[in-house]
Amino acid sequence: MQFLVKNIGVVLVVVVVLFRDTIFGTKDYGSRGDLDKEKSDYGSTISDLQAEAIAEQLFNIMVSWFRSDYDDLLPIWKRIKNDADYNKVYNAFKKRQYSVTWKNGGDPLTSDKYDLTSWLNYETSEETRVKLTSANPNVTIWKK
Repeated sequence: MQFLVKNIGVVLVVVVVLFRDTIFGTKDYGSRGDLDKEKSDYGSTISDLQAEAIAEQLFNIMVSWFRSDYDDLLPIWKRIKNDADYNKVYNAFKKRQYSVTWKNGGDPLTSDKYDLTSWLNYETSEETRVKLTSANPNVTIWKK
């Protein structure tokens, strides 16, 4: 019992890490492994350098402690003209640490590596995804 009292902080962190999905009710959008298969970007209208810049800009918006806002995402999202452009940005983004518990860039204890689609799903509301899809209907990642 003394061990628990003396190490309560460590015990709480371990419990949160192990049971974060149950405690916080997070939905797993998948794509955790290494990005070993790139998506086809045939027909893309942007260069590799532009794709990297867009990937970094999206990351910088989403990495904060707060949910990503439609108004912040829209100007960047409009630079992606079609699914091939999205795939090129997706490939440039690769996989990055994300904490579904804290909804931010995360640390190695409470996070895993996720791809761009997963980051966008975690960081945006359904309403924001609908607005982004209507603003840019040629990018079909959320169309059913």
